[in-house]
Formats: sequence, structure tokens, C-alpha cells
Amino acid sequence: MGGHTTRRLNGIKLLRAYTVCISGDDSTLATLSRDVVLWDISAGAKRCRVHPVTHPSSCDFNGDGSRLAIKTTSGMIVSIETLTGEDSYVIADGREGEGANLKYSCCSQYLVDGSWRGSVIVRDATTGEAAFSRRREGEMVKAVATDVERQIWAIHHSYKSRTGSPRPDYISVWTWPFQEPRIFQHKSRFVRGMAVSSDGLLLATCAWVPSEGYHLTLHWLSDFELVSSAWMEEAAGVRKVVWSPRNTEIAVVCRDGFIFYETSDLAPTAEFALESASDAAYSNADGLIALGGWSSGRLLAREAISSPSPGR
Repeated sequence: MGGHTTRRLNGIKLLRAYTVCISGDDSTLATLSRDVVLWDISAGAKRCRVHPVTHPSSCDFNGDGSRLAIKTTSGMIVSIETLTGEDSYVIADGREGEGANLKYSCCSQYLVDGSWRGSVIVRDATTGEAAFSRRREGEMVKAVATDVERQIWAIHHSYKSRTGSPRPDYISVWTWPFQEPRIFQHKSRFVRGMAVSSDGLLLATCAWVPSEGYHLTLHWLSDFELVSSAWMEEAAGVRKVVWSPRNTEIAVVCRDGFIFYETSDLAPTAEFALESASDAAYSNADGLIALGGWSSGRLLAREAISSPSPGR
């Protein structure tokens, strides 16, 4: 018991991990770099290391954690079985290009993703056949986010053209199954991260404001009314925003590590330094967090991460 507690607090060193993802039952961690590595979380050890595709970039577990869908930088999507990393098959050939990350639907029968061509696509998770598709010419789909029940979806769109008067990014908000979205028009054309709270009530966005810095905001998803906002003086090179399962904090992935913000007042509460940080993922119930980086990563107890440095 003592050894298990020590391992949770000290953490498990991960390999290079551009992307990290934890299954819904908290049993498996997936990390992506050149290879796909599946980790047994309770054992604190690698389960398998496989190379089903070239240049994997994002992934997501289905509902029972038995399969992992992987999207590559070319836009190809494949699925693998998560006990052995085998039984691989292609879902999409990548003709749309990479674009946004992918997410399973609540029933695990579909995958939702977006492309650099401006397409939002809901496709059969086995055959890849499109059940829903909508394209906006001149746009790019940059990120897909959803709540824990996979009922409320937010999709980040930006415009390709930067000539003339720049147009700010916007976020389309959908209710499952996809029909018509509501549009949240952001004020910035440099949205660097967005996430839906676990309960589907709030949208967090982080945007770069030239000459001023990074701005973190929370809005109600029901009417887009502003809840709170804060300038992030301690942030540099923001890459992603991640909600905690209980909605009590937001992890912001920065160039040189991770900063954690209390959602009640958006005050920074903790930091974790990691060179070339890339991604973060919370476990649903076990108090763990996976931190990915271009050099290495960690899986550790959230409680082990310290408060901000004095003076910051």
C-alpha cells in the first residue's frame, strides 16, 4: 500500500508524448509520439507499444475503453484494440487532411472530427461512412471538445485568409445528434485553446491578444453570457486548455509546463514545469493527471503538483 501511494505521488515517467488520453474507466493511458504506447494505469507499466500508422497526432477511447481511434497528421483514422494494440483497421483514408482532433460519440458508434478544409464530420466508427458532414469554404476546423456525457459539443473554427480585415475565430456549439449549431463569436482571431466543462454548462477559451497577452474566459453555453475572465500573466506559448472532471480547475498547457487555474476566480493555484509541454488528460475518478511533452511526460497524482512559485 505504501509503495502504491509513493508511486502515485512521485509519478510514473512516460516516454515522449505529443498526445495523452485516459480511458473512461481509468484503466488505460494512451500516449502518442512516433509509436502508440498503451499503459496499464493500475500497474503503472507499459502494456504494449505499437506502430499502426505514421505520424499519429490525436486519439480517443471508445466508451468501454476496448478500442482506441487514432488520427494522423495526414488525416487518416485507424482503430486498434487496447489490450494488445492489434486488430487494426482503417476508418478514413485522410483525403480531408488533418485538421481537428477526433472524439467518439456517446454511443461509441460514431467519431466526430474536423478538417483543414473546413469540414465538420460525423462518421461511422467502423466503416468511416459519413452520417453528417458540413463544410465551410475558406475556413479551418482546429479543435473538437465535448462534455463527459458527449451531449454538448464545441468546435473551433478559424478563417484561412488573413488579407484585408482579419476575421475573429468562432466556436460552433452542437447538441447530439448534430443538426444545427449555435454560434459563439469570439472577439479574437488567435484562440489558442478551448474546452467544454465536464457537466456541459461552461465553455473555457484562451486567446492571445497582441501587445497584451493571454486572456482566459468562461462563458455559459446556454446563452454565451460571460461568467469570468482573467489575464494570464504567468502563461507563455499556450497550446491547450483542459477541464478537470469535477469542474473545479482548468489546466492550461504552455510551452514550458502546465498552469492550473481555480474555476471560481481563475486564479493560478499550481504549476508543473515540463520542457516543450504538449498535452494533459485527467483521470475521471482516481485523482491522476497525465502530462505530455515533446521530450518526456509524467503520470502522477494531481495532489502532488505544487502551488505557484513565489512572486508569480
